[in-house]
Amino acid sequence: MRSHIVQAPLGTYTGWNVRAAGFSEGDACDLTGGYVPFAVTKAQRIASGDPRLSLQERYGNTAGYVSAVTMAVNRLVSQRLMVASDAAGAISNATAWFTQASGAMLP
Repeated sequence: MRSHIVQAPLGTYTGWNVRAAGFSEGDACDLTGGYVPFAVTKAQRIASGDPRLSLQERYGNTAGYVSAVTMAVNRLVSQRLMVASDAAGAISNATAWFTQASGAMLP
């Protein structure tokens, strides 16, 4: 099952994480997943050399992201993988995460 957060991502999610210097550097930390956020704008993405699309390129703005999350949530509800009473909260939480991830730079 792909959650609504994975279907409308704000970054790359991994099932592993690499440890920092001083903590068994280079070893995998298998029980803790990682998250590498997308750049907010295309200009930031290009400047950093990131080949992944930015939030702006993926969703345009907050409304575009909310639309993507809403479609994902509705799909999960229709597949009976999410209860309908959780849908509004899932969309609200994802919207707040987008605002935080974008630094409120996208309207």
